[in-house]
Amino acid sequence: MAERHAAVCRVRPREVRQPFGDHVAGNLGATAAHGHDSALQIALADVEELSATLDNIMYIWTALSKGCALSISLLLEMAVSANPDRATVAWDGNELTTGGLSDLADGGAGVIANAGARHVAYVGTGGAMLPTLMFSAARAGVPVTPLNYRLSATDLRKLIDRLPQPLVVADAPYLEAVGRAGNGAVSSQVFLRNALTADPVNVFAEPEQVAVVLFTSGTTSRPKAVELTHANLTNYITQTVEFGSAGTDDAALICVPPYHIAGVSAVLSNLYAGRRMVYLPRFDAEQWIGLISEQKITNATVVPTMLDRIIEALEARPVQLPSLKTLAYGGSRVPVPLVRRALKLLPEVGFVNAYGLTETSSTIAVLTPDDHRQADRANDIGVDFWASLRRTDGKDLMMRAVKRGTHQIVHRRIDNDEGFGLAPLHE
Repeated sequence: MAERHAAVCRVRPREVRQPFGDHVAGNLGATAAHGHDSALQIALADVEELSATLDNIMYIWTALSKGCALSISLLLEMAVSANPDRATVAWDGNELTTGGLSDLADGGAGVIANAGARHVAYVGTGGAMLPTLMFSAARAGVPVTPLNYRLSATDLRKLIDRLPQPLVVADAPYLEAVGRAGNGAVSSQVFLRNALTADPVNVFAEPEQVAVVLFTSGTTSRPKAVELTHANLTNYITQTVEFGSAGTDDAALICVPPYHIAGVSAVLSNLYAGRRMVYLPRFDAEQWIGLISEQKITNATVVPTMLDRIIEALEARPVQLPSLKTLAYGGSRVPVPLVRRALKLLPEVGFVNAYGLTETSSTIAVLTPDDHRQADRANDIGVDFWASLRRTDGKDLMMRAVKRGTHQIVHRRIDNDEGFGLAPLHE
């Protein structure tokens, strides 16, 4: 068992997939050809094949739960093994299954390898391009960097110049802005078209290899590049999301930008949970409300400015959103009156306030739906929690309980050690 557990840390994605659907199809043909006498043997073979598929998923999941870090590509392979025909990405009337996304990623890795790129940069609004490029880059063994498409051409090129031998993929409106930066730019449509015909590539990425690089906003200095390894991302997902936990009809509406950590984590968490992802590349409150109803969205994530526009639209023209179960918000401070208006308008929706950092692979603290309801009734905001500041060598510098509403999380430096500690709200 120990050898099996160690081996899974090195397993290559294509060794995991079991072509169960192809096997069953072949056996159905054999049943018709050989008659009733062969049916039992064929059925047993199908059961054995299904058992092998489930066994692959379970031992990978067990390894992950025991702290064995893996490539993000294997998260996609688990989803494919569970159901290759499940719809996983929808955008602008198009749809991809988990199997289709995996095949596209194989071809995309081939495009990246043929370009001789050591990095992939993406300038665009998202949709299917973000998950496609994330997994294509992972299977090519190189990092990917989604860039802020709102930046000027000069600022975009400065960031691209900081990446080693990048292949730049850009949505059509941004091709002119990136010009001939990096190894040259290709349009998103050209990349997808080439990925359909390229020879597949599937390099095994080591857990400590960088998977995603995100640039911080750089409000006081030049943007800082934050490197997130495969281990960072897979550990975050497997420790916060239960594999296959979403319902068969669950769907997430994603409108956060691809260059934000929330956009990256949305791809991995929804895929791992088995939740269909519906993209709204450019946010519009009316379109957002329309998609909730049209696509029967169950989960959504927004930033406070988006939440404000949604609530204004619903106050102007009240609409019932019966499918929506959870609405998460975060990214900046949220005015309490806005939250109360949202709770009043959507009393059946579970609101979640998420706080996190790019460096921590996303969320590190949340206010749950129950926290929101209790706070609304008690006219109180916040929860009691434990806070700690830990050095890079693992030594705790501080750990203590904190009363709700009294402190805020801040970044601190002690000698040469950095961490996150607490400061009174009115310090």
